[in-house]
Amino acid sequence: SLHGDAHLENYAITEQGRGLTDFDDATIGPVVLDLVRFGVSIHLASRANGWEEEAEPIVDSFLSGYRAALEDPGLTVPPPELVSRIRARFTTDRKQTLAAQETLMQPLEVSREEFKWEIEQYLDQMAEKHPELPPHFFEIKNAGRLKIGIGSALDEKYLFEVEGPTKAHEDNVILEMKEVRDLREISCILASEASPVLPIVMQARLAYQPYRYAGFVIFDIRKGDEKEKMFWVHEWADHYHELSIRTSFQTAAELHDIAYDAGVQLGLGHPKSIADSYSNHLRGRLLTTLTELQERIHQAISDLTQQTIAAWKQFRVEASTKKPGP
Repeated sequence: SLHGDAHLENYAITEQGRGLTDFDDATIGPVVLDLVRFGVSIHLASRANGWEEEAEPIVDSFLSGYRAALEDPGLTVPPPELVSRIRARFTTDRKQTLAAQETLMQPLEVSREEFKWEIEQYLDQMAEKHPELPPHFFEIKNAGRLKIGIGSALDEKYLFEVEGPTKAHEDNVILEMKEVRDLREISCILASEASPVLPIVMQARLAYQPYRYAGFVIFDIRKGDEKEKMFWVHEWADHYHELSIRTSFQTAAELHDIAYDAGVQLGLGHPKSIADSYSNHLRGRLLTTLTELQERIHQAISDLTQQTIAAWKQFRVEASTKKPGP
């Protein structure tokens, strides 16, 4: 199991959980991709906060968390203090929270009835998976396009609101439907074809707190589209705070704690599979690999950090000198 986009600004805090999230690029591949990617983000965060001398020790904290989880698959660690501080700012006014989420729903290109028809397969999945819920739980009350995000800005996304456990508006549930990215052209991973099931399986393995009501939708070819569109669906958290490498950390110690926590999460998730005997074997192999490659991992992190900084500087130069269009 590979997160595929493991970095500090994909570490999120909600009222239900915390840890690395955004599993849109989750797949199967070499675990060093996650380790190096997260290590680079540690270096960038340390540089942004004036803690460059702490970067290597913080990477060591991250890798020690990873190693600890490989050695003990039952390991649990308390939330870092930074997580508790951010959660203390969350509002308890559900009506206000729902209103804020509803404002993000931009007009659909189809009627609500047609939208419901298009996602009928997801509704059927939930009825089968959650027979304990009342029949009206997934009755659609509102829906709209979602156009926020940076890395996912070009992805097709929707929010829709369902009835929830009662007819009261305050316990309505917001769900997000995100287009599944086609990762087949990335040569260093093992994805053989795009699949809406892959993010669902990977988040169940990798997340500290897996998403509720996870399912998928496949849109048939329509309206001139060249291929079918695949989406995965999950509950939207009432409160969702992603870390910022520039503004979230007050001290280097907080960065140490988050790095260790993310290391534990990846160490628990990378070898997790259906077959326990295979997981045990894989943990042993990963421990050996970590020991054998630790110096090369540190070097790769350092090299890619410098390349990232150089590429960003070049981008800024080109962006500042680009002539405006007519």
